[in-house]
Amino acid sequence: LYSVLPQSTFTRSLEMACSGGCACDRMLSLQTHLASGSETSAKGSGKLEKTQQTIGRFLAGSMITGFIHIGLRLGLYQALVDVDNGAGVSSPELAAATGKAERWLREWLASQAAAGILDWSDQPEMRYRVSPETKELLLNPESPSYMGGFIELAESVIDALPAAEKSFTTGIGHTYDNIGRKGNAGMSNHHIPVFIHTLIPKVLPKLAGGKVIEALRRGCRVADVGCGAAGPSLVLAAAFPTVDYHGFEISDVAIELSKENQARAGVANFRMHNVKTNSLAQESQINGKFDFVLTYDVLHDMAHPEVLAQEVKEALAPGGTWLVVDIKNYGSIGENIRKLRLDAAVKYSISMCVCMSSALSEPDGLGLGTLGLSVDIATKMFTEAGLTKTRPFLVEGVENQFFEVTH
Repeated sequence: LYSVLPQSTFTRSLEMACSGGCACDRMLSLQTHLASGSETSAKGSGKLEKTQQTIGRFLAGSMITGFIHIGLRLGLYQALVDVDNGAGVSSPELAAATGKAERWLREWLASQAAAGILDWSDQPEMRYRVSPETKELLLNPESPSYMGGFIELAESVIDALPAAEKSFTTGIGHTYDNIGRKGNAGMSNHHIPVFIHTLIPKVLPKLAGGKVIEALRRGCRVADVGCGAAGPSLVLAAAFPTVDYHGFEISDVAIELSKENQARAGVANFRMHNVKTNSLAQESQINGKFDFVLTYDVLHDMAHPEVLAQEVKEALAPGGTWLVVDIKNYGSIGENIRKLRLDAAVKYSISMCVCMSSALSEPDGLGLGTLGLSVDIATKMFTEAGLTKTRPFLVEGVENQFFEVTH
């Protein structure tokens, strides 16, 4: 962590703070050891120092992210916005507004200011302000730049680490219930802006030469498979109030959240199905086939996506369309690392706690993982299911890979 600071500053700070044996002493010893290094490292390419700085940045990020999440959960950012009269907010003022302990708020404010998340001034006293940029990123859930949902998801990934550690031995992953309410809510909230700003205005009009968007406006039968806590699904159902919208989900936690989200949103044309009791195949056989099927960020999570592809083929009405939205990747680990760089590291890490874990939650699961559904794999899977027409396409500025699938 100290590698993100000038080394002399870090050393002086620790020397002033620690007069005897403590954890900081041990960090100073580590610093001295790393600084001395071997002659080869010191005189070589500087790779040791660069790697040290890389790890230090990741350590810093992991520590700070947790307290961003606390700030969101406790409403501290919003309180700063509400209380600020133009001169910023002091820690006693924030304590008075929130009822939280001033000393803890003082430390939290300092960490957020030092991280560059809050604006600050120390003349004549420490005062803090939420910048317009931070407000957009953390407090506007409908913004295309909103990061609050992903922060919730990141915290659930940390919570899932003990289960992931066991999976290295057993080889078996865990279902989406393992990331709990926080993870399922975060996933849902993370995707809502994409539905608002990309899926509805930019993607749906491109399908079937405009016929899909016309059918949605007119009113048709829609299946949203793997819809999670249904936040994005409710946005889509509300945008087309005459559609008969059906969500399908296997996670008990997500289904319970979807009920709360639907009650809060007041969307009447949405119905959730637990696939353990009423699957896509069963619903289509009993009550009729679907004109439009959507799977958003789902197939790479599934133990058996090939089975779903076969179900979709049977559930699609004549002339119907299946829109598959997944994570854009480049077909191999090497190319993903080259092209995506740090984004690949994040996605492979999330995969071990969420996506690949879910895809290996059954002993014979395919285990695709976050970056595992390439265009070639997807096209082959759809073709083998009898869905012979697949059109892969991209949308500028969006990290997803889209497939328009028909038969």
